[in-house]
Amino acid sequence: MTSEARTTPTRLHRLLQTLGSALCLIVAGYYAVTTILAVWHTGWTELFADQLRQYAHLLQVPFPANVFAPDNAHRQVTSNLVRLADIHWGGGDQTIGVVTGLVALTLALVILCVRIWNDKAHGFGFRSACVLVSAVALMWMGAARMQFHGNESFQVYLVVICALIALHCVERLRLEPSMGIASVALLAAIVALLSFGTGVAVFGLLVFMMFLRRVAPRWTVATAVIGCGAVLAYMFLLPGSDSVRGPLSYSPLEIARNGVTWLASSWTTSWLAFGSNSAADLNLDVVSSLTLGPELLASSRSVFAATGNPSLLSLALVIGMIGLVLLAGLSFRAWRRPESVTHIEALGLGLSVFAVGVAVLVALGRTQAFAEHPLQVLADRYVQWTNLFWLGLFLAGAARWAKEPRSETASIVAALLLSAFAHPSHEYWRGWAAAVEQAVERRAAQVQVGVLASGFAAHFDMPSIEAGQKAIEVLRKHRVGMFRAPRNHLMGTVLALPQGADSVAAILGSIVRVDEEIAAPLPAWHAEGRLIDAATRSRMDGLLVADADGRIVGVGEFSFASTTRLRHRVDSVADGFDIYFRAEPPCRGLMLLGVDDEAKTLTALVPLANCGPQ
Repeated sequence: MTSEARTTPTRLHRLLQTLGSALCLIVAGYYAVTTILAVWHTGWTELFADQLRQYAHLLQVPFPANVFAPDNAHRQVTSNLVRLADIHWGGGDQTIGVVTGLVALTLALVILCVRIWNDKAHGFGFRSACVLVSAVALMWMGAARMQFHGNESFQVYLVVICALIALHCVERLRLEPSMGIASVALLAAIVALLSFGTGVAVFGLLVFMMFLRRVAPRWTVATAVIGCGAVLAYMFLLPGSDSVRGPLSYSPLEIARNGVTWLASSWTTSWLAFGSNSAADLNLDVVSSLTLGPELLASSRSVFAATGNPSLLSLALVIGMIGLVLLAGLSFRAWRRPESVTHIEALGLGLSVFAVGVAVLVALGRTQAFAEHPLQVLADRYVQWTNLFWLGLFLAGAARWAKEPRSETASIVAALLLSAFAHPSHEYWRGWAAAVEQAVERRAAQVQVGVLASGFAAHFDMPSIEAGQKAIEVLRKHRVGMFRAPRNHLMGTVLALPQGADSVAAILGSIVRVDEEIAAPLPAWHAEGRLIDAATRSRMDGLLVADADGRIVGVGEFSFASTTRLRHRVDSVADGFDIYFRAEPPCRGLMLLGVDDEAKTLTALVPLANCGPQ
């Protein structure tokens, strides 16, 4: 039998390949749809992390100075415009941020898949596999820290979109250079620069890929000069330049080690962290209950056992180094033989190079912080960037060897295995995002009552409790965030209470004492509960706790749903809630009430049980 006959696909092989290709597209759709619905439903509905500081700043400083001022060493001009829209048109309810972020995420995936699908140099099966891996890289919910946080998602995925536009322009400049195409590429880089700190990497991406793809030198040199000018202006000329440069580190070895380690966070978040000694913060019981969860745990533990139980950081460093060696080899081959590089291979190389640029920027700006908290170099908030690195390696490597026998089948099998491998953590981090939604609603209720529960400053990423209190007063004054509706300003007022409920309309758990950062004259209490009849939810937007005289002593927020209704935002349909109130024990005569946003309709739900001294 000749070698040609051995490599010619049989009818059965072609059928299996077609079925595998179709399955790739179906699974890609599954990842996209589940994430889009989950983010729409559970995207966080209250201020979280940097937002308390950022929103207070936007409210206090006049426009446009409030938009251009850097925050945490980032210039977030486009992101601040979205936040201002959320403040002025949404009252800070996060819907505008979640929707714009979700649109940017979806658009990034669409652009990526269109670029892949239009490369007719590769077969249907190979392109289907690439689409699946792209969907996993962007839609896998291990990146929930960015996907579900409207404050973060828009700026992250806008930068990704700008990088994709820049890569497309490089390919166009190689074939038909023009001032118009070059202008679009530079505009994309400038938008990225003014969206988030990682946007600086788009300029580096442009210059490197122009060199790699042998674009005419005059275009490469001009882009490099303009890019250097833009970055210098970013760091030295624009307002607040000192705070942009302040966190930068200049220790080459530490920067290199942190940058290389950082590249492996995709593997640690999806897999290795579950089997390491650093898994204390992960709920392994939940993981083991998921489909393929036990296999994920067993394989992760076996890796550590087989390698002598190294630290997670050491293993991540090795993985990052392997990735960089692969990228260097692929880039060298592409530079030597540019005519053999397909659009998918060039796209993959560009994504990986861009992620390396982001790694350098993160290491430059965060090495001092990583010295204090070493495991933060693998934090989940970086995963979306590192996913692009490994996606790029898959696209470039698979495209380079696509003409080898059975390579298309191998790509399909690899893509399907990767999607199965990622699924347990996909579900795990979806659950984590829902837990964070309940946590932010709890904090919103606490803040309205004046309860500074343990972890207050850390939750809002504030330098001190006092700074957090000042920011809260700004939000209260401007009726933004957890103070956006009339019902959020009822603490301490006296209302005419409705008649007691004919029957118990809500179930309450135990009432427990809240540990506070600062002692208060009256103790604070917390209880979790849910409505018995979810249909009554339409009459109320929040909850109040009133004493026998009608004085409002507590507030509650709907924070979780007992049944999932993905078409609606969770805070509009949730029937589970958390309440916080202040009262002297034994807390007699307290009543739980439902209230609408305008504070015009009260609904008696259930008397509160006594709270004993704790």
